[in-house]
Amino acid sequence: MRIRTQLRPSPASPVPPRHLAPAPATVRCLTALLAVVACAPVTAVTPVYARQSSDGGGGGILPKGPLPVRNPEPTNTPFLLPTPVDASVLGREKSRAELNLDVPNHLLVVPQIGYTTDFEEQRLYLNYARGLGGGQELGIRLPYIWRNGGRMDWFIDWWHKSFRMGGGGRELLPRQRTVFVVRDVSGNVVIQDSRAREGLGDVVLEYRRSLTGNGTESLTGDDPRRIAASARALLKLPTGDSDYLFGSGATDFGLGIAVSARPARRIAVHGNLSHVWAGRSNNENFDHRSTFVHSVLSIEWMMDGRTSFVVQTDDNPAPHRTGYYYTDRARRSFTFGFWRTLKPGAMAYLSLGENDFGFVAKQAPDVTLSAGTRFLF
Repeated sequence: MRIRTQLRPSPASPVPPRHLAPAPATVRCLTALLAVVACAPVTAVTPVYARQSSDGGGGGILPKGPLPVRNPEPTNTPFLLPTPVDASVLGREKSRAELNLDVPNHLLVVPQIGYTTDFEEQRLYLNYARGLGGGQELGIRLPYIWRNGGRMDWFIDWWHKSFRMGGGGRELLPRQRTVFVVRDVSGNVVIQDSRAREGLGDVVLEYRRSLTGNGTESLTGDDPRRIAASARALLKLPTGDSDYLFGSGATDFGLGIAVSARPARRIAVHGNLSHVWAGRSNNENFDHRSTFVHSVLSIEWMMDGRTSFVVQTDDNPAPHRTGYYYTDRARRSFTFGFWRTLKPGAMAYLSLGENDFGFVAKQAPDVTLSAGTRFLF
């Protein structure tokens, strides 16, 4: 849900007229994900952190980690967003491949400052990591983005009505339109676009090193109260188009730590803390912070050996200042969902993210629907 200062744009607002987008890629992407899950061969080789353990620590009920979802608010995503991870690190010559799809639906209209985000995105990520040995791994994240009017308005209406949430004025606005207008404090246009777009996002490289031996494997040993930790270094490359905010047009660098603990047999807690240094965007009006501190807190309940339910919140300061308190709030979102083991070495997740959810969510898309698969071999 989204509270807006004014539901209808004023005549002076630079909001473009309604534009219907072509059929989005959401259905095609979800179909591809299901096809991969159903058909892809998986080698039943278990990585270091997912080995079966004795009943003393976990009884074969193993944590699957946080949901790999960050806040895809449209001025947040051009910069480096460290993906939520647990403390595990792949063993030598072991691999992890993931296919993730985030579908955020944005709705925020603030005519006083000419700020409008009313569109949907489909953000597809292909991730691969390889264990280097010695508690180290190296990975890459490749994003591809579609931006359009989407088809989720009906689902969001049903969701808000079913749980008696406010719709934020969605019912007063045209459906399936693409309007993206952002200005800086001085009124300069950062982006003003009303067309469907697609393109490559910024590629991210990540190096991780375990600080406690074998990462999450230690959480399934004889003492489930042990804490695992790993350090991470990330590099974002400017491969996305900064004119449409598919990227920042600059190189970002980040350092962080991931911690996992298992205070009870069926409970795991995962935390991430990262510091990001952002390069200067080549979008000349995109006046943004040079450094960010990112945090993620995730609580996982392992229902059985195959299914885990997860709730999490992630936070970072507003990357871009508009001079208006509401749009300059912290980028904080609340996500809940579940992991499900499909077969040895393969699992999938489904999650939903909300904004304005008490203190755990502030500035975020109206609703974010995410799904993905993970293969270990």
